[in-house]
Amino acid sequence: MSGDFRVTLTHDSGDADVNRSFEMSQVELQAHFPNEVKILQNSPISAVSVKDEHGTVILEKQTVS
Repeated sequence: MSGDFRVTLTHDSGDADVNRSFEMSQVELQAHFPNEVKILQNSPISAVSVKDEHGTVILEKQTVS
């Protein structure tokens, strides 16, 4: 199943081995980031990021080819 969004998790340690990237559907992502999904749906931007004490979550709309 192809996702609507690419999710990238980064860790503030700077260690590339702990960074992860994967795809999620809109329904899955909305369960965790409802406000950010709404922003991505209702604006021309293609990505948003959310920072917490561990690192950053980057949410990107997938482009249609």
